[in-house]
Amino acid sequence: MKEWMKLFLAIASVLGGAILSIARFINSFINGRNDWGRFNPDAADVTGILVGIALIAAGITYFWTQNRIYKG
Repeated sequence: MKEWMKLFLAIASVLGGAILSIARFINSFINGRNDWGRFNPDAADVTGILVGIALIAAGITYFWTQNRIYKG
């Protein structure tokens, strides 16, 4: 795989994960199950947030492995 494609996928992963996590967090905050403004997520919101965090971690891992400190 070409280097520019790896870089593009890493950036897309970080941005997509951030957007997904923020959107699900806002959804669970605005649509609080008991009162408006209370953070009360359901299973779909929690799953979306965790998938977003995993995408962010995958993108950051790519950038970390390309770092000079990691390679030694």
